[in-house]
Amino acid sequence: MTTATTTDTSTPLTDAHRAFRDCYYRIRCTGSAERLWNRHLSDQDRQRLGNKFEAAYRARGTAGMWVALKGISLDRAIIEVGHRLNFLTEADFEWLLRKIGQFSDPEEAKDAAISAGDLVLVERPRSAYWKGREIAIDWIRHVASWEFLWELSRRAKSGRTIDNETFGESAPADIVAKRKSRLVNTPDFPLDLADLMVPVGRGTQMLNLSRERIWLFEESESGVMVQCRP
Repeated sequence: MTTATTTDTSTPLTDAHRAFRDCYYRIRCTGSAERLWNRHLSDQDRQRLGNKFEAAYRARGTAGMWVALKGISLDRAIIEVGHRLNFLTEADFEWLLRKIGQFSDPEEAKDAAISAGDLVLVERPRSAYWKGREIAIDWIRHVASWEFLWELSRRAKSGRTIDNETFGESAPADIVAKRKSRLVNTPDFPLDLADLMVPVGRGTQMLNLSRERIWLFEESESGVMVQCRP
């Protein structure tokens, strides 16, 4: 739907495109970016963006900062930021998400991601899906492998790698290699998914998969499933 951000008026806009375009123009200004930075980003978020608002805004723009932090599409970022900044009502937020083929309800999002063949991890009960099929591994028994896959995917979702420090300051230097080996050699683990786990340095691995194709669902404090956005 990003075509709605152009100034071509040769084709009449639909209601959805008009609402999306208006949202885009409202969030793109410096004032909106500052509100997002000051009110809706954590200290860790700002650190990941370089701790300098002006530089982050100049390099990425308002929605681009959200994309970098959440690992989502630009269209979705525009809608989510517009909602965060109260430019979209709850009803309009959900309506625009449906218009771009996405969902606000976690169960709907999970089912759609599985059907699309994306990588889907569900924290409780632990389950993983790839290319539309459940990975038939007993994750309760293979705790270390689950932790490795979850952290690898969580960091890839925000464009980051995994190394031994991911598992604590006292973790051995070879923990990543050992845990990866244990996971990919577990019976029924998909070989094509294993091939996407690639080294990017000594003791460092990354999941070479588009962030938009990684979905993580965890349990909230109230016990309901929510989408995890690292």
